[in-house]
Amino acid sequence: MRVRYTPAALLYKFLLYPLLRLYWLVLRPNVLGVRCLIEHEGRVLLIRNPYGPMKWDLPGGGVRRGERPEEAARREVREEVGVSLKGLLPLGRYTGTEHYDKDTVVSYFALAESAALKPRRAEVYDEGWFEWGRLPEPLSQEVAKVIRLYRAAAGP
Repeated sequence: MRVRYTPAALLYKFLLYPLLRLYWLVLRPNVLGVRCLIEHEGRVLLIRNPYGPMKWDLPGGGVRRGERPEEAARREVREEVGVSLKGLLPLGRYTGTEHYDKDTVVSYFALAESAALKPRRAEVYDEGWFEWGRLPEPLSQEVAKVIRLYRAAAGP
């Protein structure tokens, strides 16, 4: 598959993203983020960002100053893929280490009100609903962490 980037995505991928990675590598700021595992009719929503390693990931992002993580999760999902969430079940926190930063990530599980997607192309290159047993590769480390938290919360 040939990747086609919007001008905004090109700017982010080749200029802003490398500068942010350098900033995080050197200064290692503490960042609070969210990830949301979303299901609709037994299928899981995964996205690929137009920057970075292009692995399949979960919708999510940073928590703004004064914003609660639950609000950030709903906002990020709505902004990235245009999905409204029915409920939001907290799964837990973990430390993101994939990019040499000190992210604290709050993860959630939610059901989508609809399978209709309206991705924001500056943030999402590819997206789709996948059956649990047929998740695409390569998956980010974040996906694996959140799925483990989800399975632990769901019990045996």
